[in-house]
Amino acid sequence: MLLLIAMAVASAIVVYAFVTGLIGGLSSGVGSGMITATASLTIPFGSGAALLVVSVTDDSNSPITGIQVTYGGFEDSVALAGGKCLGQTPGGLSCTGVAGSGLTACGASAEVAGPPFKSVPFCNSTPAAIATGTPLPVGREDSAADNVVTSTAAPLVTGTTYAMTITVDFANGGTHTQALSVKAHL
Repeated sequence: MLLLIAMAVASAIVVYAFVTGLIGGLSSGVGSGMITATASLTIPFGSGAALLVVSVTDDSNSPITGIQVTYGGFEDSVALAGGKCLGQTPGGLSCTGVAGSGLTACGASAEVAGPPFKSVPFCNSTPAAIATGTPLPVGREDSAADNVVTSTAAPLVTGTTYAMTITVDFANGGTHTQALSVKAHL
């Protein structure tokens, strides 16, 4: 009888963890319960440099203090040659450089109509870069943009799917990581 009770309790804990996103969010797809993430990869001329736009919505019960997007088969082409990420840590450390080297400051207008694109960081409504002191509130969405190129000699090509990993830091100290893929388009 005790064995049945122990198994029921263990099962309830596992179900609760999946429902709340404590398990499964590390490798699950978009909309895992903690965040909803989408991406768009636009290649204006069919191949070559592209504009990546990543949007993240906080579906948790804690504000977001950092968002980092780690690229798979491409890299930043403007701010930091060979850079494989976009976003910033809770401490405000940006992985795409600083304004003046391709990264547009929060609140500044960015020219994104065609190459060369300027990178735009994740910013809250202040506008300020998302960090511990300036988090993204629960339920809010934010987007960041980056000019990217392939990390090999071959150009980015429309119709090709590219992968990335999104890591989100929360004000309560939690971290959530999930995979995201995007199909390049004109």
